[in-house]
Amino acid sequence: MPLSFLIFGRVVQNLAGQTANYYTTVSSNVQYLAIIAACTAIFTFLASFMSELSAKRQATRIRKLYFAASLRQDEAWFQTARVGSLISKITDNVDRIESGIGEKLTSFITQLSTFLCGIIVSFTLGWELALIGFTGVPLMAGAFASVGILTAKFSAKEQVSYSEAASVSGEVLQNIKTVKAFGGEQDSCNRYSAHLKKAERIFILKETILGITYGIISFTLYTCIALIFWVGVGFIIQGTKLPPGRTTVYTAAQVSSIILIVLVGAINLGFALPSMRSFFEAKASAFEVFKTIDRIPPIDKNAAGKIVENFRGKIQFRNVTFHYPTRPEYNVFENFSLTIDPGETVAFVGPSGSGKSTAIQLILRFYDPQQGDILIDDVNIKELDLMWLRNKMGLVNQEPTLLSGSIADNIRLGRSDATDEEISKVSRMANIHNYIVQLPDRYHTVIGEGGGNLSGGQKQRVAIARALIRDPKILLLDEATSALDTQSEKIVQSAINRAIEGRTVLMIAHRLTTVRDANRIVVMNAGQLVEHGNHDQLFQAHGFYWSMLNKGVSFQFL
Repeated sequence: MPLSFLIFGRVVQNLAGQTANYYTTVSSNVQYLAIIAACTAIFTFLASFMSELSAKRQATRIRKLYFAASLRQDEAWFQTARVGSLISKITDNVDRIESGIGEKLTSFITQLSTFLCGIIVSFTLGWELALIGFTGVPLMAGAFASVGILTAKFSAKEQVSYSEAASVSGEVLQNIKTVKAFGGEQDSCNRYSAHLKKAERIFILKETILGITYGIISFTLYTCIALIFWVGVGFIIQGTKLPPGRTTVYTAAQVSSIILIVLVGAINLGFALPSMRSFFEAKASAFEVFKTIDRIPPIDKNAAGKIVENFRGKIQFRNVTFHYPTRPEYNVFENFSLTIDPGETVAFVGPSGSGKSTAIQLILRFYDPQQGDILIDDVNIKELDLMWLRNKMGLVNQEPTLLSGSIADNIRLGRSDATDEEISKVSRMANIHNYIVQLPDRYHTVIGEGGGNLSGGQKQRVAIARALIRDPKILLLDEATSALDTQSEKIVQSAINRAIEGRTVLMIAHRLTTVRDANRIVVMNAGQLVEHGNHDQLFQAHGFYWSMLNKGVSFQFL
C-alpha cells in the first residue's frame, strides 16, 4: 500500500505540473497500480486462507489433546475440576486461541507490515517529515505493551468467572428435576448471575483501560499527521531545500505521499495494536488449556506396567490407610487388611460412610492409599499396567450410567471390538435380550442420553451386560439392586447370580437377600473390619452384623 501512495503522489505532481504528456504518465502509473492491486489480492487470499486453515487445524488438534488429557487425569483431579469449567475451556478458550493464531495474527502481520513499509518509503521520500510523523510511535508502542500485560491478567480472571458460571449452569441443567422439586430455580439464577456480574466488572475495568489507551494512541497519531501537513506546506511555500546538500525542494507529490503513507500507516498501526489484545487473551487461554494438557497425573493410565500371566483375580488389602484428597482430616480406612481369594464372592456391609464403596475405588485404582498396599494376584497394584488391570474388571454401579447412542454402543463401551454375537450372549446372561429383540431396531435402538427411554431395571441389566462383555475376572457390584423395586430386583438379581459364576466378586449391598448367599460377608464400621464370615456364622455370633439386622425390619436401612 505505501508503494501505491508513492505512485499516487507522482500522479498528483503530474496533474499539478500540467505537463504535455501527463495523460501518458498517468496511464502508466495507473497500470502500476493495477499490478500492485492484483498482487495484493493474490497474496491477501493466500495469507488469509493458509492462516485460517492452519489455525483451524491447530485448534482441532488442541481440542483433541485437551479432551484426551482430561480423560487421562486421575479421580482426585476431577473432584476439584468442575465439568462446566472443563467444557468452557474446550470451547471458549480454544476459540480464543484459534482467533489469536488465525484471523487476528494475519491481520496483525499485514497491518504491521504496511506500517513498517510506510516508514521505509516515507523516510526515502523525505526523512524530515517522516521523522515528524513517526515521532510518537515509541510512546504508543510502549503504552500498548504495558496495557497488554494488564489485559492478559484481566482476561484470565474474566475467563475463570465465565467458567464458574458455565459450571453452575451445567450442574443445574443436569439436575433440573431436583432443582425444580425443591424450588431452587431462583437461587440457581442468583448463583449464575453472581458469576456473570463478577466477569462483567472485570470486563468493564479492562475495557476502560483499553479505551483510554486507544484514545491516547489516536490523539498522538493524528497530532503527528497534522504536524506533517503544517511543516510540509511550509517547506513547499518557502521553497526550503532540505536536507543539506540537496538541490531540490519538497514537492507536492512528496508531501502528499508522506501524509498519505503516515496516515495509512497510523491507521494500520491503530488496527494492529488492538489485535495484540487477542494475542494476550489467547495466551491466557492457552495457559489454562496447556496446564491440563501438560499435566501428568500421579495415577497415569498411559504409564507402562506389569501384566500378570494366568490372571486369577486374588485381591489383598494390606495395612491400608486412606483419605480422600478433599478431606485429608478424615481417614476412610485405618490400617485395613483383607484377602479375597480367586473366585470368592465377598459382600461388604456396614453403615453409610464406613468405607464400602471406597474399597471398589481403590481396587480400580481411582486413588492410591496414603499408607499400605493393595495387591492383585500378589503384585502391588501400582506396578500393574493400569489399562490392562481395568480391562480385567467389570463394574456395575447403583445408578447405571448409559451414554447417548444405541444399546449395542453402550454394551460395546465395555469392549470396543465386541461382535454382535458376543453382545447377544452377554445380554442373555443379563436377562435383557428378550426385551431388546422386541424393540423396532433391536440392539440398534437409540436410548437417549442417560438411557432415558429405559426403566431402572432395564438400564441396570444393560450395565451388567456391559460389565460382562469383557469377561472380567473380577466383578465389582456397588449396590447394584438397591435403587430397584421388588420385581426389578428379582430380575436383576437373577442376572447377577449368573454373572458371578467363576469370578471374584466384591459386592456392596443394603439388602439381606443380596448378601446372604455370599461366600463371605465383611462387616465394616468407620473404616475398620469389624467381623467377617458367612451369614449364618455372623448371625449366630450376635455381633455387629446381628445388631444391624435387628435395628429394623429391612436390612436395606443399613
